Formats: sequence, structure tokens, C-alpha cells
Amino acid sequence: MSGLILKRAWELLEEARAEAGQIIAGAEEVKAESILEAKRAVKVVRRELEVLVRRSEDLDAKIERVAGRACQEEPQPSEEDYYQAFKQSINGSLPTPREFGDSLRALYGISLPDEETKRMVSHFSNRFNAELEVDHIA
Repeated sequence: MSGLILKRAWELLEEARAEAGQIIAGAEEVKAESILEAKRAVKVVRRELEVLVRRSEDLDAKIERVAGRACQEEPQPSEEDYYQAFKQSINGSLPTPREFGDSLRALYGISLPDEETKRMVSHFSNRFNAELEVDHIA
């Protein structure tokens, strides 16, 4: 009887080895198919990405052309324009650099560096006071 059990155990072991071999072969086949499909997907994504990069570069070039034309078409405010903005921002007293900067943003949609705004306020304050003196003398 133990010979029968041993024989049956060997048969089961051989069946298990055969089944394991089939499972491993199937898994290897699935693995190979998965790798091929992943490589195909990567190629597709790379082509799509290249198209997007080219489109992005085309858009960047168009934006640069439009921005270049806009800069050429829109004249920058003159000193007189800045002075008029300065005078408009006078509200009982001479404007602070911040008030003058707010006026420039409202009138021309531009922002100047703080140091430039301070310099202009000082310059225009002197000019405005000089004009007042001339008007007072006359």
C-alpha cells in the first residue's frame, strides 16, 4: 500500500511540475506581450509628445510675433503723459509714489519699478511747484 501511495505522490508531483511549467510558460508569454504593448504605447506617446512640442513651439513663435507687433504698435507714454498722470493724482497734496503708480496703472496699464516711480514723483513735484511759482508771479 505504501508503494501505491508513493507512486500516487510521484504522479501528483509530476502533474504539479507539468502544470507549473505551463503556468510559467503562460506567464512568460503574457510578460513578452506586455513588454511589446508597453513599447508600442511608449512610441505612440513619444510621437504625440513630439507633435505637442512642435505645436507649443509654433504657438510660442506666434505669441512672440504678436507681442513684437503690439510693442511696436503701442507707443510708450511720453514724459508729458506721465506728468499729466502725476497732476491727475494730486488730491489735496502731492501724490506719494504709490498713488502715482496707481494712477499710471489706471491710465496706461503699466507698472514702473519703485525707484523709477520715486524718481518721477520727485522730478514732477519740483516741476509742479515751479509752475505754481511762475503762475503766482505772473
